Amino acid sequence: MTLALGIDHVVARDFSLMIQSIGMTSAAFTILYMRVKIDMNALKYVTFSGIFGTIFGLEVIAPRLTPAYAKM
Repeated sequence: MTLALGIDHVVARDFSLMIQSIGMTSAAFTILYMRVKIDMNALKYVTFSGIFGTIFGLEVIAPRLTPAYAKM
């Protein structure tokens, strides 16, 4: 958005965050509304792995990255 359309980088960042939030909320609402069966064991593994991966990434990986590389 910033390169092709010339939009300010702050507006582009906020817009992409808004689109992500709306899309994920809509998906969650659709799953709940349609009463889609969810495998709870798979959900537990994925949730645990996601929490572990986020903490590991923020505590171990992120401090080792240069600012320019982290932006990419």
